[in-house]
Amino acid sequence: MTSVAVKLSSGEVMTQPEMDTYSRFDVLLTTFIDRAFQRADQRYRTTAKSAACLAAVFLAEAAAYFLRMLVTDSHIVWHNVGVAAMVGIIATPLAPVAKDLATALNTAAKAVQTVKR
Repeated sequence: MTSVAVKLSSGEVMTQPEMDTYSRFDVLLTTFIDRAFQRADQRYRTTAKSAACLAAVFLAEAAAYFLRMLVTDSHIVWHNVGVAAMVGIIATPLAPVAKDLATALNTAAKAVQTVKR
């Protein structure tokens, strides 16, 4: 490896065994970096989905509270608390679908406006 590094820095031609060593090292390093990026990407996605779920549940509970669905006659209505939590949990995977649908509708509306002109 030392001779490979020296020849790479000086620009000398490497022998076949040195080229093999360099190629193996390159493949090993590339594989290691790809795996690290995949792990980081998966961790990011999982964290983002968890945060989105918590935010959706919090917003659903807040909406239920402000609509006065959670408290009646100074008593907490636990059924409505559960319903609001379920609405938040269900809303989490629907958000990307709604975004895609809104984008598709916007694109279709622009296309129709272009055709009408």
